[in-house]
Amino acid sequence: MRLSTDWLPAAVNASAEERATLCEMTIEVAGKNVSAFLDQDGRSEFLVLPAVHLAEGIASNWWTI
Repeated sequence: MRLSTDWLPAAVNASAEERATLCEMTIEVAGKNVSAFLDQDGRSEFLVLPAVHLAEGIASNWWTI
């Protein structure tokens, strides 16, 4: 599994942590993008999320991974 991010520096969010870590994220498994999805018009989109929560989850539950 591979995670890659494209940081969005001008993010608007009330939380400083979320604002600082907002990104377009790609998740690949065996070289295939499993995080892309199609919008209502059939265009490919990426996950846009604050990475802070993913990092907190991994840090809190690393022993189960």
